[in-house]
Amino acid sequence: MSEVENNINFKNVFDEKIKNINLSVNSMTIANEENYKKIINEVLEAKHRKNKTLLDYKRLNCYDIIKVGEVNKLIFPLHRSENNEVKYYLHNDEIYDVLEKSHKETGHGGLHKMIYYLKNGYVNISRPVIQLYLNNCVTCLKKRVSRKRGVVVKPMVFNEVNARGQVDLIDMQSCHDGGYKFILNYQDHLSKFVTLCALKTKTAAEVTYHLIDIFCTFGAPSILQSDNGREFVNCIIDELKNMWPQLKIVHGKPRHSQSQGSVERVNRDVQDILRAWMSDNKSNKWSEGLRFCQFQKNSSYHSGIKQSPFEVLFGRKAQLGLTSSALPENILKTLNSENDLEQVISSLELIYNELTETEVCEVCEDNILEQASTASESVLEEITIVQSKINKNKKLAISSLHHQAKRMKTDSILKYPVVSIGTNVTLPVPDVDTSKGDSRNIIGVIMEVTTDDLYKIGTKNGIIAQLFSRNQFSSCDGVNILTINDIPMDKISLRAANTKESMFEGQGFLKCFCTRKCYDNK
Repeated sequence: MSEVENNINFKNVFDEKIKNINLSVNSMTIANEENYKKIINEVLEAKHRKNKTLLDYKRLNCYDIIKVGEVNKLIFPLHRSENNEVKYYLHNDEIYDVLEKSHKETGHGGLHKMIYYLKNGYVNISRPVIQLYLNNCVTCLKKRVSRKRGVVVKPMVFNEVNARGQVDLIDMQSCHDGGYKFILNYQDHLSKFVTLCALKTKTAAEVTYHLIDIFCTFGAPSILQSDNGREFVNCIIDELKNMWPQLKIVHGKPRHSQSQGSVERVNRDVQDILRAWMSDNKSNKWSEGLRFCQFQKNSSYHSGIKQSPFEVLFGRKAQLGLTSSALPENILKTLNSENDLEQVISSLELIYNELTETEVCEVCEDNILEQASTASESVLEEITIVQSKINKNKKLAISSLHHQAKRMKTDSILKYPVVSIGTNVTLPVPDVDTSKGDSRNIIGVIMEVTTDDLYKIGTKNGIIAQLFSRNQFSSCDGVNILTINDIPMDKISLRAANTKESMFEGQGFLKCFCTRKCYDNK
């Protein structure tokens, strides 16, 4: 079945199933286009009727009309809407197209992103309707992953933007775009604002070159952290000092990549959004789609900070030209110049509910007070409002992250109890480091617990060089096979420990020392 046929079939299934979902508002059901037009006529009649009935007041409390040219649209009453935002009602035949458009604009975002995106423009698109659409999106089904095990180390929370920056690299060598083979992912830890750059190599010099562009735009962090290792960060910091002598940055504490999942989660989201962009645009030039991916990620709702990263930094939602305005999409398609826009705005006729005399007087008094203020005071007031919004959003992000960190820590302790020193554990070995005849795990013993709640594990061939969190190993029940006294003090990698216990010399690949024409070090 072709993609077009699949979309048509999906739309037919969606239109059939949505009939079973209640889209009513105060028992006034908006089902098909016929009912939609019927309600519009009833609202217009209620507005012009002098002796209004209880049903008329009920309709006017739920609906209003916006007229653009000759087209009447059903909207939520402006006097009940926050910030006088225009929010449309839709009938069944319109919902699928709106969901498809918004789903693509959010980079095939999930349920929370879709709700956040749609709630500012539409009234009667409910959670079950969005979930019905997502359950049948082929692209989303392909990217679905199983739930990962919980985080157990102490989460990090900072109170200032640019206090800590996280840098990571996404390996795109298997689907390189011309000379571009990597993606630089830089994230501010508090605001979660992401900057993406396409790289040709992963050398510290090239990473530093792009980081300086980012720092000169947003400012440089006090602490730079990378899950690629402390040595990688130190090389970057040395390069930064050479290119920018006045800059002073220190490296962050070494943590396991899975114990600091924020930037790792961004990596996954970036790849999902980029994959969806390439699928929607029928292009494999991911370096060109990177900027759109960055905008979608920064303007999407983040559950950790309870808002979008863009709002934390700038105190307002990200704008996308006229698409962010209250004009209907069919009107936007007809606009080609500023004159067209002025004509549409001049023809925009809002039919408000009748205001009481008291409300009219209050509005007049407000207008008189506003007109009495000077132009300079208006400018200062506007700046103060924007600054207060930024401060408010930053406080919300901080409190949300503290709450999230507390919840993560509590859930992790409940799922994975504290393990004492001397306990025997089974440590799984990644498939890439084992041969088909090797065991899935090796036996170890807890040697030490760090202040960050990370564990040092020893095996019969030496102490594993990296640290582990409690979700990466399982405690052994019964008799201890190893004791701390049985462990040699030599440092060894997990792959080397598995190789020494293997009957087939481990995975079988050795790292080479080639100076050129070698891409995988094997």
